[in-house]
Amino acid sequence: MSSLHGVLCTGANINAQTEETQETALTLACCGGFLEVADFLIKAGADIELGCSTPLMEAAQEGHLEPLIFQVCSNVHATTATGDTALTYACENGHTDVGRVLLDKGADVNAPPVPSSRDTALTIAADKGHYKFYIIFNTNLIDNYINHVALFFVSFNRGAHIDVRNKKGNTPLWLAANGGHFDVVQLLVQAGADVDAADNRKITPLMAAFRKVRSVRCTLWGRMCGLVQRKK
Repeated sequence: MSSLHGVLCTGANINAQTEETQETALTLACCGGFLEVADFLIKAGADIELGCSTPLMEAAQEGHLEPLIFQVCSNVHATTATGDTALTYACENGHTDVGRVLLDKGADVNAPPVPSSRDTALTIAADKGHYKFYIIFNTNLIDNYINHVALFFVSFNRGAHIDVRNKKGNTPLWLAANGGHFDVVQLLVQAGADVDAADNRKITPLMAAFRKVRSVRCTLWGRMCGLVQRKK
């Protein structure tokens, strides 16, 4: 830390950015989880919103939960030039705990989608299929156990649009079925996802699932049979 202090004392620009990615010393510190360095830089006047991605985004991407980062980097709605947010980064990398904190801080699970793909936090998480076991209280889904970051939003009644579509017309259920993520499929179906929601190519979740594991096919087939019986 003394060497860092010495460099700054020579007049070095604390907000200097890398040429290719425009990262600053602070964003790199947050990305690496170096809390002491981040604390020092922030107190020394580092810009907490500078760069292609903010320090909070970098921390979310790597799964760092240090309270200091969330205290000083309060803009949970900031977006990159590509439309990503701290929440989408957390979803992409399966950092459920970070997602929880971001939502508690006011992050919008239904924020405008990434322009290039039209993906939202929910579709990104469903597509990735990160398995993380944790207990969620006050929910009746699968004996209070949820093991995928995507369903975190649904189970906590965060108001996520369960049948949101990306640019290809894929819903979270379609993506989960296509990826062979049985637990995600089961939870989305129980939460009321549309099992007949076809993508832009007219491929339904069931069609996508038939290319994947048997357990996913059985869940969707059983659900569809149940719907048919109720309609009679």
